[in-house]
Amino acid sequence: MLKIFKILAIACFALCVAFSADGALADAGKFNKQNYPIKSHHDKLGFDCKNCHKQADPKDYKALSADECLSCHKSYDVLAERSGHLGYDDNVHASPHYPKMDCNLCHRSHKPSQNYCVMCHSQDSMKKILVP
Repeated sequence: MLKIFKILAIACFALCVAFSADGALADAGKFNKQNYPIKSHHDKLGFDCKNCHKQADPKDYKALSADECLSCHKSYDVLAERSGHLGYDDNVHASPHYPKMDCNLCHRSHKPSQNYCVMCHSQDSMKKILVP
């Protein structure tokens, strides 16, 4: 019983520390560039949250779907054309996997992106792919 009380006391203390005086979560829930950094290529265009997230209330923001990304980036064919000059032996946007793959597999808007190709492919050219 004492163990349960200690766990509850620690949980209550953690919640008290996490909440600010006005009852809102301190910093963690703020929708700003510090908590949700915008990728440099979107930042250079002067984008803010509302350029991609169409919900009125930031609390309703969600991860974007491929269709939402393609509303600006056009199509996988256009992406393949635009990324063809990057010098890779394998143009990832001309992949036979598209359009079945979601953009978020590689491109993370507010977190470091990852090279999803190397989860299965081991070619050196695939390992060198930089994902913005």
